[in-house]
Amino acid sequence: MDKWVYAFLGGLLAMMHPMAPAAAPLPKSVVLTGWAQHPDGEDIVLRYDRSRLGKWQHAVQARATADGRFRLSIPALRTPGEAELDIGSEPALLYLHPGDVLQVSYDAENYPSSMRFKGAAANPCNYLLEYYRRFQSPDDSVQQMRQMALKIVPTLQERRRLATEERTRQLAFLKSYAAAHPLPAPFRQYARRAIQMQWASWQLMLPLTVKYANAHDAQAAEKLDFPSLNAQLRPDLLPDTALTEYQVQQVLELYGNNLLFNRSHFFATGQPLDEREPPLVSGSQALAQLTAQVRAAFGRNMSADLAVGYVLAKYIQRNGPAGAEALLDMVQQHTRDPAVLQALTSSVQHHQALKAGQPAPTITLVDDRGKKVSLADFKGKVVYLDFWASWCAPCLAEAPAAAKLRKHFVGRDVLFLCVSIDSREGAWQKALAAYSLRSSNTVHLRDGGEWEAATAQAYLIGSVPSYIIIGRDGRLMHLNAPRPSDAKTTALLEKALQE
Repeated sequence: MDKWVYAFLGGLLAMMHPMAPAAAPLPKSVVLTGWAQHPDGEDIVLRYDRSRLGKWQHAVQARATADGRFRLSIPALRTPGEAELDIGSEPALLYLHPGDVLQVSYDAENYPSSMRFKGAAANPCNYLLEYYRRFQSPDDSVQQMRQMALKIVPTLQERRRLATEERTRQLAFLKSYAAAHPLPAPFRQYARRAIQMQWASWQLMLPLTVKYANAHDAQAAEKLDFPSLNAQLRPDLLPDTALTEYQVQQVLELYGNNLLFNRSHFFATGQPLDEREPPLVSGSQALAQLTAQVRAAFGRNMSADLAVGYVLAKYIQRNGPAGAEALLDMVQQHTRDPAVLQALTSSVQHHQALKAGQPAPTITLVDDRGKKVSLADFKGKVVYLDFWASWCAPCLAEAPAAAKLRKHFVGRDVLFLCVSIDSREGAWQKALAAYSLRSSNTVHLRDGGEWEAATAQAYLIGSVPSYIIIGRDGRLMHLNAPRPSDAKTTALLEKALQE
């Protein structure tokens, strides 16, 4: 029987026998108390309620007392889901249920390996800690697999086999852990889905290994597409609640990027893959075909809306204001999800305000010596604005080239304004010293909100490192400027000095 017939009959029955609508689950508070050995004095932040667009929508914070005690409380949590506890050099992923009461302890000098959760609701969080220690730490099998997949194993088939074997090990660990430590049913579903999605991400990332592959393997990678994964992934992508989970969002974004970036150029020529400037599918007609392809792969559901949203967002990001203006009608035509539509429409409008010649958004932050600094302080100078983070390997890899670039412009009207999005001041200060990032013509600021940092959002920063050139008059010149290691950077700065 057709689903519409079922719906019609259901409506008739409802009219014949009125029933009260199902009540939405009541929100409940979540309390996390903790004790830190050797507290570092920085704020402890608990972020929660991740949106379908990958952003944490709420956060609570506290600071440990002199003896290391702290308390965090979420006043009302309606549904179970991911949360992020930021208390050290890297955030810890949690999974919280409404009504949870947890205790956490850790040694700030031995973080995160010292972290432990206690309480009746502790098992899911302890599972995540152990899972990431086993499968995500620098010396674990995943990292070894990555090295093998990218440098040693010669064929695409072997890479796929390694990823599948790793998934088998992860599922076995989940099963054994759940047998020894009871896990709530919603969390077991979430944990299994996360493993499945991580495996799918590996499949979708395989084309990125082309610079390590031979020509035959590159051709095989070119054929890799979502339909080959769809049968296994689709059940996990249908629940709307799954769309707020990081691993699910990663799969949808990777799929969109694989469609959007025309990697066939690299597969055909064998040239190394440069992720900074990949050739981009262009033109409204081509983009419309891509969105149709996404719909065909995912069906007509919220997963498809979100995948289309990622495609359009990346297209807008790479094409800038001109591409954004042309896409406004397409955004409204191809995206039905109100949250995605609102975010994309806002992005289009934001890009239009970031055209070359527009005033650069205001920046007012505290520098590495505690002094309040504003972008307006440097009017009359050309500003090379650098967004980075201490945990960003490509950012730190630019340090030698950046030092050379700064030296070239010493004594001239070029100011290197570096804005870190590090959430931890200690990690930022440590990187400044370790990589010799200070100089007489450099100012270092920190906006500690990570991707939610107000300054990063003002400049639509979606990845780090990102560079922007601002003219002497305080107006934008190049929103997507090249890196310090690019020879074009010196020429652009020299030209900016003459204007």
